[in-house]
Amino acid sequence: NYTPANELTGRPITGAEANRIFAERNPGWEPPFPDEAIVEVVTAGPGGVTLVRNHGGGSGAASNFASLAEDVDGLTIGDIRSSASLPDVNSGEKISIYQVPEGETLLIGPAKDNFGQTGQGRQVYLDIPSMEILDRVTITTFD
Repeated sequence: NYTPANELTGRPITGAEANRIFAERNPGWEPPFPDEAIVEVVTAGPGGVTLVRNHGGGSGAASNFASLAEDVDGLTIGDIRSSASLPDVNSGEKISIYQVPEGETLLIGPAKDNFGQTGQGRQVYLDIPSMEILDRVTITTFD
């Protein structure tokens, strides 16, 4: 039992506000959301939330960034890399499923154009300290 993505609703904030939240955990990193975008601040409900992460090459399974399954279903790896603004180091050919537990905070909004990619695909940022991802999120990887 998990919260379906179409039932994820939260408090809307601007991309600029979401980028400030991101910057608190990731000083010096490029902001992930366009400043003018609307980003939803969502708390995972009963049963948690299931997310998908494409990774590979020099990019591992554990990350604060993932996608809603319906947003990547049927897309090519190239489409996913472009819409999610994945860096060159992330080849995207591997898939991991994240089971995010109830109570965790997610920022859901469009990816900013970054790393030479166009962005604008919906992305999910897990507002969890990076070093705690493996302790707080169940990750299953498929090669």
